[in-house]
Amino acid sequence: MNYKVLLFFLTLIEPQLMTSAQNYKSLIVWNIGQGQFISLSGNKVCEHFDAGGEWLPKTKLFLHCSWHRFQLTHTDQDHINLIKKIPNKCLTLESSKLWTSRYNRKRHLKNLDICATNAPHVLTHSLLRTRHKTNDDKGYVYKTQNFLIPGDASKRTLSHWSPLLKDKKKLNLIAPHHGSKNSYSKGVFHSKNIKSVIVSARRKRYGHPHPIMEDGFKSSGIPVLKTEDWGHLIFAL
Repeated sequence: MNYKVLLFFLTLIEPQLMTSAQNYKSLIVWNIGQGQFISLSGNKVCEHFDAGGEWLPKTKLFLHCSWHRFQLTHTDQDHINLIKKIPNKCLTLESSKLWTSRYNRKRHLKNLDICATNAPHVLTHSLLRTRHKTNDDKGYVYKTQNFLIPGDASKRTLSHWSPLLKDKKKLNLIAPHHGSKNSYSKGVFHSKNIKSVIVSARRKRYGHPHPIMEDGFKSSGIPVLKTEDWGHLIFAL
């Protein structure tokens, strides 16, 4: 597969979220088709936020990791189905507590060890685990460096995690639910604190990102970066 790589130089604005032993050099949103696979890279131990998609990235940027720590936003198949293909791995304790269907747990998370220590990146924990029935709204929202990763959270959860957008400095938003219109709210997302919106999807699969979301951000002057257009998106930290 022919990949193009887009490199953005960003300023590390929240060093307190990282441990001194983990000097990550980049955050990578992998081009894996329809799904989500995000990594903090540059250290022998790589931190991953979800790991699902249509294919596994095979680049030196990925293969240098000697150990992989996985943190999940939720447990839909397109967010976890690549984990089984990766050796030397563990799952954070918070992620192990997420509701998972018996099928997905047996097929994708079987015999997965729990990490010895929890990652320092979790800012917002369980969202609406008991209030809403859908799996998408029972997960976690992560904030790491100057990136906000809400998984497939829908409009129903916005009141819980949208305050994270009110940061002193601008944030890069991973588009909720791959840019679905059901996870988009013009009033909330047209924040001056959003530096860019990153979409991990393949339009031919489910129509993501939806034109309402994409056009809405662009009309506000917020760039929308898509893995389908650019390939792996690499942000220097």
